[in-house]
Amino acid sequence: MSGYQFIRIEIYAKVSNKKGKPAMQSIVNEAMRVDGFCPHVYRPQPPQILLGLDPRKLPQIALERTKKVKDKQGRKVRKDAPLLLAGVISLGAESDVNFRDFLKQSIGFLRNKYGANLMSAVLHVDEEHPHIHFYVIPSVIDGCFSMSEIHDGIRARNECKGGYSKKAHAYKQAMREFQDSYYDEVGSKLGLTRLGPRVQRLTRKEWKAQQKQAQKFLQQHRELNKQRRQVTKDEAVLANEKQAIKRQECELTMITGASFFSNKHEKKNEYLRKRLNKLQQQNIDMSAELGEKQQGITKLYREMKSLKQDHQAYQHKFDAMSYKLELKDQFIQQLKLKTGRQYEEKYTRNQQYTCHP
Repeated sequence: MSGYQFIRIEIYAKVSNKKGKPAMQSIVNEAMRVDGFCPHVYRPQPPQILLGLDPRKLPQIALERTKKVKDKQGRKVRKDAPLLLAGVISLGAESDVNFRDFLKQSIGFLRNKYGANLMSAVLHVDEEHPHIHFYVIPSVIDGCFSMSEIHDGIRARNECKGGYSKKAHAYKQAMREFQDSYYDEVGSKLGLTRLGPRVQRLTRKEWKAQQKQAQKFLQQHRELNKQRRQVTKDEAVLANEKQAIKRQECELTMITGASFFSNKHEKKNEYLRKRLNKLQQQNIDMSAELGEKQQGITKLYREMKSLKQDHQAYQHKFDAMSYKLELKDQFIQQLKLKTGRQYEEKYTRNQQYTCHP
């Protein structure tokens, strides 16, 4: 069972906020298993740094960068402004995905996504699910330090021209596209599904069917790559054979043009003709075989396209379902608030009647 993809990003400031989000120094200390910062781990083990620096050095780097910049109003960067982007990429413990492939492709995705802004990536294997923590810091560009450089949702929200609802929608859409990009570059190639069963509220039977579809998509993708490699080899062999035929034809032409009539040269001429005929027949056979393989690849492409369309249809269905659930949750929340206000008003009236008969 391959499971589903999990990737998440958060932003952190120099100090913790009123909602309980920790400061960035606490986050990197937890990542490096500093005593007192990882009480949720039963037996902490030293993490492995896969890429870049020790995360504990990053808060100071972020602070040094902000000393050189000012905000749009010409003021210094606030102490509660986000300075560090931290993310997690996790693989389910029950997954049968090749772990080396998971690490290699995930790190490749991060390199392509963030470039020089990717400062560190560390591996944790001391919790239930093995996972990668990664850290990104914005650059200082033209005296500006902005989280929108590295955070898709914030960038989309800042670029959106509209009210709160439009900006919120732009943010969510950008984050969905972020998840889609990881799925296209990593998840689909590992046989992972785009969403998990809890997010989609699927039954076990539906979840198994979706996993089976993801596995089939992965197998088709691997078979297609195998066929491509074989065709490339066959084309190279065919090109070499064609060159050999041309050389033999040139040699035969030279012998024929020399007008040699001795038995020795006639025998050589006859041998070359037989050799030429044999090579031409081999060329024909290889061309026919190559044509059959190309037809097979064309058929495989069609099957792959059909499978991808089915997968996209499922994805659209799940996205629509997720949106409906989100609207339902908002409605329930509004209903709770309305009910709470009505209760408070009723309670206030009863108190007034009690106090003033």
